[in-house]
Amino acid sequence: MRNIWPWLGLLLVLVAIAYQLRRQGRLWLCACGRLQLWTSDVWSADNSQHLADPYSFTH
Repeated sequence: MRNIWPWLGLLLVLVAIAYQLRRQGRLWLCACGRLQLWTSDVWSADNSQHLADPYSFTH
């Protein structure tokens, strides 16, 4: 039972973050409405809107 407290704490923090982001009007996905893991075109409107892009490795 003792090992469950860190996981519950982590879950609480993630829920609080999601709540605050939603309260600020942030979008869950990019404005295009698609969920992509990778976008390789650095000149597209999708750049830096998904999980990873070519710039992910620099920061």
